Amino acid sequence: MLKVPAPIKAFFDAFPLEKLPPLEVSETDSAACQVVGGGSQDTSDFYLYTYGHKEDLGTALCTDPTSLAVQLLLSYFHPKKSTELATVSHLANMDGKLPLLVQQPSNNTFLTFNSIYKNLVPSTPQINVLSSLVFLNLYHAWIVTILDPEYSQQFEDMFLSVKSLESNTEARFVEPLKIRFMQDLITDHKSLATAMEQSTRLPTRLVTTMESMYSSHPEIEEIYCCAHDALSAFSKLLAESPTQFFNVKDKGFEQSEISSLDCLVAAFVYSLRPESPFGQTRLGHMTADFPDLSSHAVSVIEEVYQK
Repeated sequence: MLKVPAPIKAFFDAFPLEKLPPLEVSETDSAACQVVGGGSQDTSDFYLYTYGHKEDLGTALCTDPTSLAVQLLLSYFHPKKSTELATVSHLANMDGKLPLLVQQPSNNTFLTFNSIYKNLVPSTPQINVLSSLVFLNLYHAWIVTILDPEYSQQFEDMFLSVKSLESNTEARFVEPLKIRFMQDLITDHKSLATAMEQSTRLPTRLVTTMESMYSSHPEIEEIYCCAHDALSAFSKLLAESPTQFFNVKDKGFEQSEISSLDCLVAAFVYSLRPESPFGQTRLGHMTADFPDLSSHAVSVIEEVYQK
């Protein structure tokens, strides 16, 4: 009798084969799609697939910071083009998470936030240095916040809002998405990667591992401190500006008051306002300590959509 090698047996014991029931996907709800921007409301130039959006400040706005950042950047760089926001499951993207951007009529597809950003924002030394505070400091603190087991319900509310998944939020949907976020975090935090290694290989242990890690791992505190440093730096930059924006210029946009940096920071700050799903968290309270940045976020959105 053929003996199964121990490593292979261990793998299939950890991930037993399971036949999943088909998901009943209803026709797209009209509320799940909204067109924003200055272009045609009938034929969109961009299709942005996100976890969700809601009406606020006179327009539809994505509810998570990375999707909102892409939305604002699209409208900023392409004010005469329209973007259709569509709420879909993260399973719609082969990358395992959203946003997903499709550009018409070329049908160019950008699968990750980084690829979207690089295709939208002209590279300048000043923008690159300052935006790294968003991509590293604020984004890492955002991931630490949403992965906190204390906010598991908020996680499901924000990232699993598609109706077809409301009754299917078991481990096969929730934990793989959390692990996908975790992969963005551990690239720059090696000791944290070690602490999460077992939960990455064995998803069913994720919650237990995360609970113990949040109460003991020193790198969690370091990540929050770096986020505070970034917010302080942006607050200082705003105070030194002669306008209500950062006064940082994008290549080719010398006459524009706002910049891609304004859009990036505004997206994260606005997504953490007190009434948002993660507003009553440590990161949300930290952001609220900078009311100038909160006012700036509203001003940026109003400027982008000229409300």
